[in-house]
Amino acid sequence: MDMTDPAVKQVQSIEDVWQRIANTTTRGISVYSDETSQFELYTYSDLMAYAAQAAVVLESMGIGWQEKVIITAHTSHSFIITWLGLMLLGATPVPLPPKKTLAGEGAFKQRIQPLLEHHRFVLCGEADQPDILEAQKEDGRSLSVIRMEDVTDGLELETGRTLLRGLLERGFHSRYRQLGLDDDAFIQYTSGSTGQPKGTVISLRNILANVRAMAEAVHVVPEHDTFLSWLPLYHDMGLVGMLLNCTFNTTALVMVPPTFFARRPLTILKLVGMFKATHCVMPNFGLEWVLRALSVSSRPERFHLNTLKWLGVGSEPISPKTLRLFQEAMDPHGLHPAALSPCYGMAEATLAVAVSQPGTPYKLGQYLEQVVPCVGPLVRGFEVKIEPFEGSGHTGVIKIRGESVSRYAYVGAERIDRLDSDGFHDTHDIGFLHEGELAILGRSDEMFIINGVNCFPYDLEMVVRALPGVGQRRVACFGVPQPSGRYRIVVLYEARDLTEEERRRNAQRIREELLNKTGLQPDEILAVQPKAITVTTSGKIQRKKILALYQAGKFDEERVMSEADARSA
Repeated sequence: MDMTDPAVKQVQSIEDVWQRIANTTTRGISVYSDETSQFELYTYSDLMAYAAQAAVVLESMGIGWQEKVIITAHTSHSFIITWLGLMLLGATPVPLPPKKTLAGEGAFKQRIQPLLEHHRFVLCGEADQPDILEAQKEDGRSLSVIRMEDVTDGLELETGRTLLRGLLERGFHSRYRQLGLDDDAFIQYTSGSTGQPKGTVISLRNILANVRAMAEAVHVVPEHDTFLSWLPLYHDMGLVGMLLNCTFNTTALVMVPPTFFARRPLTILKLVGMFKATHCVMPNFGLEWVLRALSVSSRPERFHLNTLKWLGVGSEPISPKTLRLFQEAMDPHGLHPAALSPCYGMAEATLAVAVSQPGTPYKLGQYLEQVVPCVGPLVRGFEVKIEPFEGSGHTGVIKIRGESVSRYAYVGAERIDRLDSDGFHDTHDIGFLHEGELAILGRSDEMFIINGVNCFPYDLEMVVRALPGVGQRRVACFGVPQPSGRYRIVVLYEARDLTEEERRRNAQRIREELLNKTGLQPDEILAVQPKAITVTTSGKIQRKKILALYQAGKFDEERVMSEADARSA
């Protein structure tokens, strides 16, 4: 096999995938347990042995072919085994965040309740179960709510190995109806969903195409590489980019829960050296957390990052300043300059669309006066079409087509075709091509126009977040449409119990910095309480929701205080 060829390149069916995983006895997945503060390794062969048993248990509970099953995505071997067991049965997992990941009273029940009427089974952690049962009782639904521990706790490795040997001899198809390429493999409800839930349907064909393209793009060598992840498994980057990518390609994977990284960002850098990790990925805010932790660290830290050949950065707008500061901070620790890799993906494309490749320094494009990091060339199997706005040159709405692109979505109980007549998916992202690479400016539904120029909230937010003493918490910016056709620019920043003088001083600093860096003047700057700026389960600012709250009067008290500050200035 070519050293840059992904193992899954030769796969033609799910049977081939199971055979490959089951025969991999030297590599597997190590998961950190908060309870034991230890990593535990399960080889891929042993995971399949447990999954074969889990499939028997799940089948006995009434779960079968193409049954849509909600499953709360804990970072645990129990989740991985249960997920594989569902796929062996040909069932369709529907991953959702566990209760502990959702802040706010009733947030978990609010997230899961609209989906219950469309499903007969929920697999969950013990802490998730009471809220699900309460939601079920309120709705009067007939629903089987099963703890994942009830599926996995009684499994025995030797029994599983015996069962697996039989499946390898006779073929998995002899016991289970196997997924076809165009059957539903899982359904991803995006964390930003509002109103009626919308679930992206991912087929087996989509998964195989995308994990093949990803592994090829980041030069995966399964026999030698190790991925390191703190990303949640209910998010496409953690689920597809890490778990399914590594499992289908039988590449070693080390996982810690998202809370592990949130509590101690620098420890993830130590784990790179401990496990000799070659691949890792995080959003832009992850880089910022590491930089902030370094700035307040009481003693010099020494990390060993020379094994990292690819450190992907994606999932949200990428700041060229953050990339530069991170590279400068990591240079003394051995991070290769060409390892830092902006990338672009979405659930509707299974995951990866464009990736800056290892060993090639990322490029910078230009939009008006703004420097924009390119997110790399398209991965194999994608076509892109950019539909320009009038008078915008080569900048426009990005549409994509390819084997990885999902065709269907569920809106409530209705299954809809989301592709246009030419098979393209409208991403609603705005961008352009620069020297053969894609550059992303932002979302078309979050853009606002000031003096004829397309403006994006992230650019203003990044400036405010970089202000010492102001941007240490969440920052949100949005344009409020006016009857005249213009937009009012509003900036919110979180802060606790500021005095009148502190609010006035912060507002002045924000105005000056934004005018300096962007040429824009905000119409309103509001200091709001911590957690007032809502985010998705993957940490993205929910700007449309915040705009709606603003228009509904949620921040009227802060507006009155801001006006009083201005009068007393």
